[in-house]
Order: sequence, then structure tokens, then C-alpha cells
Amino acid sequence: MESKHGQALHGSFYSLFGLPATRYQKAALIALGRAMKEASPAGREQKVEAGYVYFGQFLDHDITRLRRGVEPAGDKQVPLDQLVQMRTPAMDMDALYGLGFDDAEIPLDRNTGEMMLGYCMDSDGRLIPGLDLPREEASKRPLIGDDRNDENLIVAQLHLQFLKLHNRLIGHYREAFPCKKARAWYQMARHALTLCYQEAVLYDFLPTLTDARVLQAVMLDKSHGLLYPVAAEEPRIPVEFSVAAYRFGHSMVRFRYTINDKRDKATSLQEMLQMTGKGGFGGRPYLPAEFLVDWSLFFKQADKPLPRFFNFALAMDPSVDIRLSEEDDDQINLAVLNLLRSNEVGLPHGQAVVRHLLQNHAPLAEQIGLRELTPDELNPAILRDDHGNHIGLLDEVGRHFPHHGFGHKTPLWYYLLAEADVIGKGVRLGPLGSLIVVEVFHALAIQSRPSVLFDSVPEDFPFLPRSGRFFNRPTYRIADLLKQE
Repeated sequence: MESKHGQALHGSFYSLFGLPATRYQKAALIALGRAMKEASPAGREQKVEAGYVYFGQFLDHDITRLRRGVEPAGDKQVPLDQLVQMRTPAMDMDALYGLGFDDAEIPLDRNTGEMMLGYCMDSDGRLIPGLDLPREEASKRPLIGDDRNDENLIVAQLHLQFLKLHNRLIGHYREAFPCKKARAWYQMARHALTLCYQEAVLYDFLPTLTDARVLQAVMLDKSHGLLYPVAAEEPRIPVEFSVAAYRFGHSMVRFRYTINDKRDKATSLQEMLQMTGKGGFGGRPYLPAEFLVDWSLFFKQADKPLPRFFNFALAMDPSVDIRLSEEDDDQINLAVLNLLRSNEVGLPHGQAVVRHLLQNHAPLAEQIGLRELTPDELNPAILRDDHGNHIGLLDEVGRHFPHHGFGHKTPLWYYLLAEADVIGKGVRLGPLGSLIVVEVFHALAIQSRPSVLFDSVPEDFPFLPRSGRFFNRPTYRIADLLKQE
């Protein structure tokens, strides 16, 4: 069942570059998507903490929800003004808070402003409060601002940690301002948590996953850029971001994770989908306590050694095989679906965007080291043929769709994954992908209320110390916000 939260916002998607669409034949995109699914991740050392991939999903659910009728056909184009946004694009945590204090669908203690939490069940059948999302008793539907945050176990537990942090902030404000009422405590906690969250996005998430030269150009120098946003503008989402650049995380998802030290085996993606309300908790009435997530296995803890079975993300590259099902079906092949969606909204090809920037934004392009990838760089040898020999991914496409030309007019999403592989070494986005992502989040921060760019976090909370630094100033890391009591 889909949550009732959200508002239909027409016209909140737009094109960042305004370039003509590159229209691909559906069969060619399917051949490319199948090859991406069969490719193996690059065999380089993994360095990015796996938690960033799932925080990225949580963040995506805060800023955008593209309402769709049927799955994309790939052979038609939808005008941008017909795309409907179901989230407020601002970084206001409406996926957590919904419509606010008076939202009847989000259970709230009206005497304190605290969020109500749900239960998990231990191996003896005892209920333990506060360790799962609040849920409707019969259907197990999550009573939260965006039901997509119950799509998999890790994002659900991430959402839970932010609910718990809200409650810790409520406790702080109740003690500091005992004469105030629940609504005031709630508003102060929401204000503070939103600013802490934005700080972690701008000064931890982006520096971890994007190019430092782009961060310097857009967020520090402010002399170059594409958007030049001002606070008076309505926050909006470019389709090049929503349908291409921000889907980099799909290539970083592992097949299995160690979620805590209590389970004697790693947890598969299929199990993660089952350990939600929609997944029915694997046939159990509540989330089993053995599936509680230990965040120290997903984010490095300051001044502590890495646990033995720490989870790193896979490298960013054009291999995308999430294996949500054992079936070989294009309707559940995420790479195929992403490529068809790009065709549906009419994205330009990657080379067209690079050439546009080199011609029209030369100083910015030079500062961030932007260049056009070669056909060989777009054809990584991350597939094996029937004899075990490495072959190029685009060469494999050619076996099923000859003379495709993807090396010269490359779908933007694939191009950005290849750029991350070649220039970002599989650890972070390349110059073009970074530029799109950083520009969007910087603009959303300027246009959000409150905004960490204009409003400082009210105080240093004794239970929430900062462990990060961004250009020599202390900042919140995501790990700081998820510390378990």
C-alpha cells in the first residue's frame, strides 16, 4: 500500500542542460542493460563504506518521488511538465516528518512531541520496544512519511535511527525549556535535526562520493557554476540528476552484508527485502531481533579500528546486478529499467553534455578537469565470454545489437558510471557526474528552510559530537547521527 503522504507538484522536474533528446531503439537499450547485468564489478580495492549507498537512498526519498503509471516502455517520450513530483524537493526531511506535528498518519506522543516507535521480537518471542518502525498492526504498513523507506531492511533501520535521534533531541529541549509545550519541543527538534542532516549531506556524503575539484568550484569558489541558485527560487529536480547522475548507487550494491555480530552468516539482498512490512518479516509477526543493523559495520567510527567483517560498497562502474530475484526478466532488470526510463524522459547522450559544457562553460570545465571519454574507455573489459576470456561490455552488446554506436552516443547514465570507473577510479563520481550531483544538492540547500548554509545548528549537543571536518571546520558525519545509545 502506498503512503498517502506527498503532494502532486507539476513542473518541478526540468532539464539542466536543455539539450535535444537522444532517442534509442528499445531493443538496443535492452541489450545494453542485459550486458550491464552480466558484467562483473571491477576488481579494485573497495574503499567506500557501504552505508553511504543506503544513506543515498534515504536522501533520495527525501527530495524526490516521480509518480509513474506503468513501467517505462522505452519507445515513447513523456513531456517534462507531465512528470509529477510527490515529495517536496527541499532537504526538509518530509520523508521523516510527513506533514508535521498535526500529521495524523505519523504516530506521535502529543504530550512530548516524541515519535512513536515499533517493536522487534527476540528468539524467545518477547517483544522489545523501540527497535523497528511504527506499524499498522494488521498490515504491518509503516506509519512514516514515505513508505519507500521500508523497501529494505537497511533503509528501514536508517529511518528508525533518525526517529530515535529526534526523540533524543526532544529530551534535550524538554530539559532545557520545561515551560514550553510539545509542539514547541517538536519544532525545535525538527529544526535542529534537519540542519544536522543537511550538514552531513553537504560535508560528508558529497565529499565522500564526488570529485574534490567540483566541490571547490561549486561550494567554495562560487565563481563558476551552472545554476547560480538563489533562496527565493522554488527547489526543483533536474531529470539529468534524477534519472541518470543520482542512480550511481545502483552499481555499488553488494549481494550480501554482515549486518551485526549475532548472525552466523551474511544477509542476502533477498532477506533484506523480506525483513520489512511488505516482505512480511519472513513469515514472522515482527522484525526478528537477529536482523537489527549495527551501524559500525556500515560507517567507520572515529578513532576506532574497522571491525573484521566491515561492509564496503562495490566500485562505481557500468556493472549493475542487484539480484532482487533469481528470475531473468527484463521487468526486474534494474539496468534495463533505468535505461528505458532515461529514454522516456528524453535525456541527451553523455558526449553531448560534455561538449556543451566545454563550449559554453569553458572555465568551469577546465577547473574540474572535464574531458570526453574515448570509445575504449566506455568499453571496459568486465565481461567474460564462453571461454572465460575478458571482453568489453559494449562488444557484448554488439553480439546482440550490431553496430549500436554506444561508444559515440552513450546513454547518460551509463556514461557517468564509466566516467566514475575511469576518472573516479570506482571510488567517486567523475567530473560530469559530480558536477550534476553537487550543483543539485548545493541548490537544494540554498532553497531549503531551514538551511545549514544560512542557519547554524543551534548548539553543540553533548550526546551528538562532530567527528568530521570540511576544509578545517568541524562538521557532522553521517556516522555521528547514527550512533547507537
